[in-house]
Amino acid sequence: MPQALTAAPREGDAFPPCRLSLLDHAADRAYLGLDPEARGFTLADVDADYVLVAVFNSMCQTCREELPLLSDVANQIKIEPPLGTEVRIIGLGLYETRRAVMRLRHDLALNYPLFADRHGDTADCLGEATLPLFFLVRNTGEQRIVLFHEGYLGEAVDFAAQLRERMAADQEAQGVRS
Repeated sequence: MPQALTAAPREGDAFPPCRLSLLDHAADRAYLGLDPEARGFTLADVDADYVLVAVFNSMCQTCREELPLLSDVANQIKIEPPLGTEVRIIGLGLYETRRAVMRLRHDLALNYPLFADRHGDTADCLGEATLPLFFLVRNTGEQRIVLFHEGYLGEAVDFAAQLRERMAADQEAQGVRS
């Protein structure tokens, strides 16, 4: 088991390799570009240049308020290509059961996959921080955190613009785009 970090990883840091269990949704596997028979995965398995990871707990009121905003961000990403082909969004419920995560996704009408981490293994990978946490991770080559955000996100359109800016700067730094 990985050792807990003293603080959450920040921008520029490598994203810790955390393994997640799938909740048996074929649509989630397709959205993430995973093998239809996969039972678990790491971010490296996701078929996307970037993955936006939202770390939450359903008992956290701020988390419950911010998770629906990511559905709006997902819609912004779909509207403004090429982001729709470069970014996938996932939510990780710390100390959550599968049932609680599935109920939360339904109750909040979220349009991106949520995953349960009943025993807090992800917290062991990510260290100590205040929820919710948001990591935009470059998912090509060495996985690096391009954006780290703790707490309230603001407006969906503004956060989507911030994601676009960070990805463009990261791609320029990587020599991907001019």
